[in-house]
Amino acid sequence: MLEQYNYKPMGTLAGFVNTMLMIYLTISVASIVSSFMMIDLLSTADFNDDLLQLYLQRDAVLSMVLLIIYIPTAIGFAKWIHRSNNNARALGAISLPISPGWSVGYFFIPIMNLWKPYHAMRDISAASRNARNWYSENSLPIVLIWWFLYLIALGVDRVGGRMWQKADTVETLTAAAQVCMIGTLIGIPLTLAAFSMISQITKGIEEQSNDYEPVVPHPHPYS
Repeated sequence: MLEQYNYKPMGTLAGFVNTMLMIYLTISVASIVSSFMMIDLLSTADFNDDLLQLYLQRDAVLSMVLLIIYIPTAIGFAKWIHRSNNNARALGAISLPISPGWSVGYFFIPIMNLWKPYHAMRDISAASRNARNWYSENSLPIVLIWWFLYLIALGVDRVGGRMWQKADTVETLTAAAQVCMIGTLIGIPLTLAAFSMISQITKGIEEQSNDYEPVVPHPHPYS
């Protein structure tokens, strides 16, 4: 049975995700400052365990705040991807190769999560330019920038996390803090790229929705 897709408003959802991204960005800047101060402390003669514990506690609080913000942001982003795919199909891009569900699901499939989510967003961005002829459109450049930064940030965060778990000396603690700070720094342009991507795709899809008429898929006459 061929599924019919109905257009659903996405401006409010996109606004929520972008607001959360900006909050996340603000806390990330505070986390970077905290990490820099801890690295500076570890390299000075004034270093002592009590002061280090104070810095570690502050860093742990900031990390917890980032996690609390990250969860609703990630859920909202996933919903936005699903709705963007659904709306692109409703506007005429019924032949998109990746379904709304798998546009999100591929993020959780090992190995395939290294390229499939990008393919989904690439096609959605092309549809945001012209849903009925999405296959003849180029994807938005911001999508590739977002994905490139996402993969780098993901790799750096994993390396930094492993280093942090094994850190048991001043030298290894300093190295782990430096790598984690680099990961957070990369997160700044990544967050801005995600903000821009969401804004551009949402605008493109909403502009096409002004002439929205339900697209009813028909089976191929020779199927």
